Amino acid sequence: VVDASKLKKLMSCPRDFFYTHVLGWQMEGFNINFAFGSAWHSGQEVIQTKGSTAEVVQEAYEAFILKLQQDTGLPLENLTQIHVSKNPESGLKGLAEYAAIWKDNPKETMYVEIAGTAPISDDRIFHVKLDTIKRRLKTGKIFSLEHKTTTRFSDSWQEKWQYDFQVGAYDHFLKCLFEPSEVEGVVINGAVFNKNKRQFPRFPIIITPEMWEMWIYEANHWWNYLEMNMRHLYETSPSDRVMVAFPRNSESCSKFGCNHPQLCTMKANPLQRMDTPPFGYCKKFWDPREREKGAVQKGSNVSIAIKKDLTEKP
Repeated sequence: VVDASKLKKLMSCPRDFFYTHVLGWQMEGFNINFAFGSAWHSGQEVIQTKGSTAEVVQEAYEAFILKLQQDTGLPLENLTQIHVSKNPESGLKGLAEYAAIWKDNPKETMYVEIAGTAPISDDRIFHVKLDTIKRRLKTGKIFSLEHKTTTRFSDSWQEKWQYDFQVGAYDHFLKCLFEPSEVEGVVINGAVFNKNKRQFPRFPIIITPEMWEMWIYEANHWWNYLEMNMRHLYETSPSDRVMVAFPRNSESCSKFGCNHPQLCTMKANPLQRMDTPPFGYCKKFWDPREREKGAVQKGSNVSIAIKKDLTEKP
């Protein structure tokens, strides 16, 4: 079961992919960046479907808080101290400021929280999740609005979305679900949470037919690389001194966000010690199919599960 997040992990570091998606070793506890981002998505879902009034912002905040508490397991009073810029107060101010700036028209929203599959070859099905699919009232063009949070807005953060593999997956799914001529592209809906202020940059990503074709080639290239490493893994024994499958990318070892830096310096062959997760880790597998239960067919070779379909008549 392959999606963009898994292949991005493989690109960044194959050994990290092995620990995360083959063994299922995840660090215990919660990640405030992921928890806050998921909560922001919940608030955005309300705004994208209901508008930008004060009452809607309050409803969005309630959805935000509920999701943040669910993902952290902490009561509201503890959440206020958890992060200098990612906390309930910042969330409320952020939702109100965002609604005042963009005033998103819910009439443009077609679907929210869409998960599904699209082919990238005759025998490969790629799993995808989009935040919001919208159709512009003036032009009729379709695009996905993707919510991305960060604590630092920089040129590099903005520029990375132009060549981000996951953005290509969003665009590919849209062009499989609709006629490619109807698709405008992807819009990154940024939310920057600094200590003292918040910013909400938004920038479009337009992918030409040639770049779309290149993305499909790249997706299949990395899928081939994954299958090759799985074959090497099956050929490896715990008695081998070194596991050649899923090699380390040492250029990524010091990057922010690696969950397994200590593990990679302990064993040259992780198969010698894989019965139970080490201290501080638990076993949990990420399966994108969990988001696709009850999927309905919406296009040729494309299946999607929609949390809310605003095109349905009441």
